[in-house]
Amino acid sequence: MKIQLKTALLDTFADDPSRLDAERTVFAACSHPYIVEMDYAFQTPAHAILVLGLVTAGDLQTALDEARGNRLPEARARFYAAEMVLALSHLHDLGLMYRDLKPCNVMLHQDGHSKLADMGGVAEFADNTVLAERNLADGAV
Repeated sequence: MKIQLKTALLDTFADDPSRLDAERTVFAACSHPYIVEMDYAFQTPAHAILVLGLVTAGDLQTALDEARGNRLPEARARFYAAEMVLALSHLHDLGLMYRDLKPCNVMLHQDGHSKLADMGGVAEFADNTVLAERNLADGAV
């Protein structure tokens, strides 16, 4: 399991701890093969802790940095892109919009697949409008 400490977020969002709970709620609602799974979540007075599924092959940014000419082979890039489209489509089906798609948020699984991570920037759709400030922790998912 990968343990993601959200210490900085507790300090940043001390005035609104429900924003941290919103990320946990999104992870809990998003069971999909190309989205990192959350196994557990808990909070101490100093830390919010998300225990996420083990992903040992790093992230897409690292793979790009290590690739010749900072490029992946086209077939591999298309493969990862297709998986991310499926993950984003799943979020859209749930009425959610992922607003932080970048290579460091695409984890590479040891089985060769990619998984979307970091649900902290997810927002909810409502009548074709993004409710950026709505609290997903209220059960709106």
